[in-house]
Amino acid sequence: MSAPDRRAVLRASLAALLPGASAAAAAPHPDAELIRRCQAYVAAVDAFWANGPDAPDFDEVIAAHDAAAEFEPETLDGVRAMALVAKREALQADGSEDWSDSYTGKWPQWIAEAVLNLVPDIAA
Repeated sequence: MSAPDRRAVLRASLAALLPGASAAAAAPHPDAELIRRCQAYVAAVDAFWANGPDAPDFDEVIAAHDAAAEFEPETLDGVRAMALVAKREALQADGSEDWSDSYTGKWPQWIAEAVLNLVPDIAA
C-alpha cells in the first residue's frame, strides 16, 4: 500500500481549517493577465535590444506595449509588474537608468495613479 501524498494531506487539512481556502487556491490571480503581458513586454524589449536597434521586430515591442498598457492593476502585484516595465524602459545601454518620460513614457504616471487607486487614503 502506498503512502498518501503529503501535499494532498496538507491541502485537505488547510481546506478543513480555512473556509473557502480551496476556492481561493483555485481562483486565478486578479492581475494574472496584466502580469503576463508586462513580462511579455519586457521580454520583447530585451529581444529587440539583443538584436540591435535596426532589428525588424519593433512591431512586436509596440504590440506587447499596447497589450500591457490596456490593463489597470487590481493588486499591488500588478503594480509591481508595471514598475518592472518602467524600470526596464529606464535602463540605458551603459547600465544607468534615465527616468525621464522620453524613455519611460507614461509608465511612472500610471504606476503612481494605480498606487493611489489601490491604497486607501490614510489621512481621511
